[in-house]
Amino acid sequence: MSNDGSTVRSAATRTDRADAASTAVAIAILALIGLVLGIGAVRYSEGDLSKLIGALGPLLGIVTGAFVTYFFTRSAVQTTKQAADVQTEQATTARNRSQALHNALTDVLAGVSQDQAADLKKLTSVRTVLGD
Repeated sequence: MSNDGSTVRSAATRTDRADAASTAVAIAILALIGLVLGIGAVRYSEGDLSKLIGALGPLLGIVTGAFVTYFFTRSAVQTTKQAADVQTEQATTARNRSQALHNALTDVLAGVSQDQAADLKKLTSVRTVLGD
């Protein structure tokens, strides 16, 4: 299986767009929380602002944790997916080669005499390939 340059570039472009979109969403959510806290600092008294920060603290922790998890596990997920793709490709290649070997052996056995074919079919390796 061969990759041409356009396939690789298009996958990289999609990844770059997804990265940019993810980063924009993360920044927007953090900016929204910062805006709420900034407006609270201007409009509310110290006691009310303390209550607002207390209410938004857990939310900020959850959002920050989600961002860290998403951004720092993304490369591990991509690596795992690439490894799975390689394994799938190797399994497909092995299956195709196995089928080709079976077909070739069947053709060889069809081209020899029945006695020779019977003798060859007694071999464990031949029986394994033919599935008998």
